[in-house]
Amino acid sequence: MSLPPPAPLAPPPSPERPRRFGLALVLVIGIPLSALVSGVTFLSIAGSGGLDRVADEVQRTGRIQQTKLDDDLAARAAGLRAEARVRAGRLHLRLHGVDPPALVLRLEHPTQAVYDRSLTLQADGQGGWSAAWPEPLVAWKLVLSPPEGGWRIKARWPRTAEGEVVLEPAFRAP
Repeated sequence: MSLPPPAPLAPPPSPERPRRFGLALVLVIGIPLSALVSGVTFLSIAGSGGLDRVADEVQRTGRIQQTKLDDDLAARAAGLRAEARVRAGRLHLRLHGVDPPALVLRLEHPTQAVYDRSLTLQADGQGGWSAAWPEPLVAWKLVLSPPEGGWRIKARWPRTAEGEVVLEPAFRAP
């Protein structure tokens, strides 16, 4: 009995094909480029109002954050509310529920505290208040209160040069 001839171990050599660098280009260039694009996209979203920095004093215990809400509750109890509008670079505000001798409007930047501003409002003699409006277009968080505190009402300014918002207490009446 005879054995069959042994089979070849390797396939016959084929003519050389040009090398493809597709996978190497994806790994070396594509992945870092996609990480860069996604990082820039994330920062542009975060910088356009995606974050909400809190300027209040916060006490942290573990993962719990606590802050004083007395001023917000006082504004709710008094039924305070204000309409604010900006026209031609001037803020005009009308406050309902109280007639304080002085008012301060804090403009809190959504991401960077160094850009926060404070406007001292001037009474216009007709029950309203006014001040010059800052130039940059920012989605400000507005906080209106008397200089000594005691109550506060808030709103979010749209990212426009002119417009209107209603400032209200942080809590609604039950």
